[in-house]
Amino acid sequence: MTQLVLPREPMFLDESIIQRPRDMLRAFTLAADLGGLEDKQAAAAAGMDPATWSRFKQGDVGMKPANLASFLDQCGNDLPLAYWAMQRGYSLVPRQTEMERRFAVEHLERERLEAENKLLRNLITGRAVA
Repeated sequence: MTQLVLPREPMFLDESIIQRPRDMLRAFTLAADLGGLEDKQAAAAAGMDPATWSRFKQGDVGMKPANLASFLDQCGNDLPLAYWAMQRGYSLVPRQTEMERRFAVEHLERERLEAENKLLRNLITGRAVA
C-alpha cells in the first residue's frame, strides 16, 4: 500500500536557526529534525532507504538532486537552501504569488483611501487636521 505524503506548511526560519548548522550536512539533518521527521521518514523523503540515510548523515553518500524538493517539502522548511545561500553571502526571500502581490497592492490602496476619507471628513466637520 502506497502512503500519500503531502508537503508540510512551510515554517519560518529566522537567522539564528539558519546560522546554527556547522556545515551543509548538518543543515540537512537539522531540517529533518525541525520538520519532526524520524530517520525512516527523512530517508523516504530523500528517496533513500534508512541505511543509506544513515550513511548520508555520516557524509559517505549524497542526495540525488531530483529528491531535494521532495525532501524540503516533507521537512516543511528550506534550511539547507537558506544555509547555503547564507554561506555564499546571500539571503533568501520567498517570491510572492500573483494573488499575494495583488492583495498587498489593494491593501495599500485601501489604507490610502481610508486616510484620505478621514481627512475629508475632518475638513467637512471642521475638526482639526492632524
